[in-house]
Amino acid sequence: RRTDARRLDKEISNGGAPPRGNHVPPLEEIVNNDQAPVNPPPLTDGDIRVAFIQMAQAITTQAQYVGTMASRLRDFTRMNPPNL
Repeated sequence: RRTDARRLDKEISNGGAPPRGNHVPPLEEIVNNDQAPVNPPPLTDGDIRVAFIQMAQAITTQAQYVGTMASRLRDFTRMNPPNL
């Protein structure tokens, strides 16, 4: 019983320690020196404005779709009330 108690105490005391002997090898970095670094052109106010307009249109379209699905579900449950 004492050895069981010691083993339990040891497991509890090492609870937060990472397991030993089960190490993940470090990943090798792939160095690509063949290509020149890419410097994208700076954004202009017009580019940013276009991006915001496209995002707003996508969000509006998505909101309309969600509203359409909600109304379809509401109509379906009105026509087919759940049987309790």
